[in-house]
Amino acid sequence: MGQTGYGRVLVPLLVVMLAGTFSACRSADEPPARSAAPPTAPSLPPAGDVWPDAFFETPARISGVRAVRPVAMLGEREVLLADPSSTHPVLVGYDPRTRAHRVLARVPEGPAGHRIAKAASGAGRVAWMANVRGDGDPPRIQIWVMPVSGGAPELLTEFPGQGFSPSALDGFEIADGHVVWWSGALVHRVPISGGAVRRVKTEGYDYMSSWPWAYDKEDGLLNLATGERRAVAAMDGGSRRCGAEWCVSELTPKAHELTRVVTQRVDGSGRTLTPGVHMEEALVRDRFGFFDPPFVQGGAFMVTTMGRPVGTLGTATVLYDRCTGRSALLDPSASAATDGRPEQIHLGGSAPAGPLLYWKSGGDRYTVLDLSRVAADGCSS
Repeated sequence: MGQTGYGRVLVPLLVVMLAGTFSACRSADEPPARSAAPPTAPSLPPAGDVWPDAFFETPARISGVRAVRPVAMLGEREVLLADPSSTHPVLVGYDPRTRAHRVLARVPEGPAGHRIAKAASGAGRVAWMANVRGDGDPPRIQIWVMPVSGGAPELLTEFPGQGFSPSALDGFEIADGHVVWWSGALVHRVPISGGAVRRVKTEGYDYMSSWPWAYDKEDGLLNLATGERRAVAAMDGGSRRCGAEWCVSELTPKAHELTRVVTQRVDGSGRTLTPGVHMEEALVRDRFGFFDPPFVQGGAFMVTTMGRPVGTLGTATVLYDRCTGRSALLDPSASAATDGRPEQIHLGGSAPAGPLLYWKSGGDRYTVLDLSRVAADGCSS
């Protein structure tokens, strides 16, 4: 046997001998050596098992109304249904407990197509942004409002649609007596009672999860309504996003480590680690996090959801509830798909208690998750 062969035998023997020597010298109180086995991604329970009262179904078609899909919650008992892809949609209020529906408004028939791009509810009103085109005039954007009780919609404002993409907006909501919409540092609003559209000065703050708090990694938080500023404590990771009270970011995993998301208060207290991959968004209403499923960095399996369609959360999403510390999996593949392809999880319009989530669960049904129905269990800010 040559020298190289000896090396292959002697090195392991030397390691064993040294290990025995160190073991003899180690104190009995000293903890044992950490296992070198890599972690495994946790198996998360289905969200329907964790929060069964938060789920319900809605129809995909209603007789005399055309196709519909969930749009936004109108209150505790009713959900707004419409078909955003229709050129003349019908807006319907649907009660999932009684399965009764009522027509709230019909977009008048005419040469111009009227497609709902964004919608929100709040302050007893429903608002939506529509793409209007097809009548020979240049494309334009309109914002409409109506009472949640129904009635004739009122046109709040209209502006040119050339070069404007509602699908690229980061937010659209009713707040402080206005309809507010934004994309990055561009924030606009119009009084819900009518008036001129005004651009809101953001002073370079380039992110907002909900009105009125804008965020910047260097300067912290700015209240766009009052001018109040809040410093933000240092935090792990480079994907930090902050709401009014809480921040979230992703830890940078080392090789063979589980991907984790860190949440903490703006002042740095309350730090918590949760398995997952940060989608680079703040907690919804400073409470709920939507994360991609966790994986072991450098492991054999890794699922990415880069390039997910606008307005969706991918085909499998971890829902994290900061109040209870629980995480669960939203997985539409557990429902019957219509064409064999994985169903996307869609994010609905803004509402006072948070947006709804929905996906197609069969040929004529949608599964809906209403975040307002997730019990807070004594949650504090």
